[in-house]
Amino acid sequence: MRRILQKVRLVLRWENGMGKRKITPKTLTTIYGILLLTVYFLFVGPGGYTSITMNKYLVLLVLSGGYLLSLMLYNRGIHGSVSWFTPARVAILVFAGCSILSTFLSPFWRQAILGGARKEGLITILLYVILFLTFSTYGFSLKLFAYLSGGSMTIFCLIAFLQLDGRNPFVLYPEGLNYFGAGADYMSEYLGTLGNVDLVAAAMCLLIPFYVHYIILQRKDPWRFFLLLPLLLCIAVTVKMWVLAAFVGLIVGLMLSIPILLGNYRTARNLSIAGIAVLVVGGLMTLRFVDSGSGLFHELHAILNGEISEDFGSQRIAIWRQVWEVIREQPLWGSGPDTLELWGKGFQGYSAFYQAHVTTLIDTAHNEYLNIWVNQGIFALIAYFAALVCLAWKWIKYAGHHANAAICGCAVLCYCVQAFFGMSSCITAPYFWMLSGMLQYEVARPVFDR
Repeated sequence: MRRILQKVRLVLRWENGMGKRKITPKTLTTIYGILLLTVYFLFVGPGGYTSITMNKYLVLLVLSGGYLLSLMLYNRGIHGSVSWFTPARVAILVFAGCSILSTFLSPFWRQAILGGARKEGLITILLYVILFLTFSTYGFSLKLFAYLSGGSMTIFCLIAFLQLDGRNPFVLYPEGLNYFGAGADYMSEYLGTLGNVDLVAAAMCLLIPFYVHYIILQRKDPWRFFLLLPLLLCIAVTVKMWVLAAFVGLIVGLMLSIPILLGNYRTARNLSIAGIAVLVVGGLMTLRFVDSGSGLFHELHAILNGEISEDFGSQRIAIWRQVWEVIREQPLWGSGPDTLELWGKGFQGYSAFYQAHVTTLIDTAHNEYLNIWVNQGIFALIAYFAALVCLAWKWIKYAGHHANAAICGCAVLCYCVQAFFGMSSCITAPYFWMLSGMLQYEVARPVFDR
């Protein structure tokens, strides 16, 4: 076995013009990131949307397995110094430990290992943790992230525009169907190479603020304006698909980012805070007394007047109430990763798709923070929040004079706001964990190395 490993190491060496040099963990991490941003992002697989989650999950396992095997061959061990154990990394390790305990204390522990239909069981969660730890340790080029994701998003948006025009490129929908069959021919709405539009919204909340701030802040990159193409395409698709969680994440996240980015300019920062406060208070007062009659603003008007319907937010209020019932049963350790569906909570009603009365089971809380609580327990949620707070603290500290940290932090913030109404999935969550790791890497680097 030792001889085989030695031969594999020799095969993976290359000539750099100055003698032989071994592939480093940083190089492997870069290759892994490139594959995630291109192959994984654009891959759908056989069966189109009917099998997209399983297809993506299998590819993620293959890519991650190959990456981890390569690290085992070439890495001498992750930094052994005490300085590696930053508060955010420690919190994520605690999150992983709590998830492991939740799995094996669960009455559904066998299902919790792989997870249900969403494939976010223990194995997937540990992959997320590894993503964060490795990208926060070895880093990843923001320029590579920008241009590779920009190319993938350009292709994604072109496919989405064809679908929004009623076409079916690459037969991602079943034969004879298209985007406009949602709710009648099939459940939910699907776009591009990510599937469910709620997942597309999550990706947009990461990438739109990333492109905006990269274009503004990376003044040394003369090619950055080419990112205007994927940025404008992403905005157009976001407007066209009209998922409210995306607008909330982008608007709130970008507004909160402004005073952080102006941290070195006290007067401008204070003025921006005052302006945002006036907008928020004025908006709430307007919504309190003016009823638009329907839609989101009507629902907000009703909530501000103490009238809450379970139908609000595409039935999210009803979902959250049923999720809370499950949390009360298992508040400490949850029911195990991705096992919410096994509680049998859901809705009964007539389905035009099935032409019958059916029960729709709740398999996600449609709020990532509640989803962690119900599946992995309160301790996992506290550890997760602690990691986010540690990252936010460092981001606030460095954003005013460190462009890379500012860019990553703004993207992570918009995603975290969207997460109050969204759902985690192995299709899009890897990019959040990747960017979070890149943020930790940037704020942990010595000042002279920036």
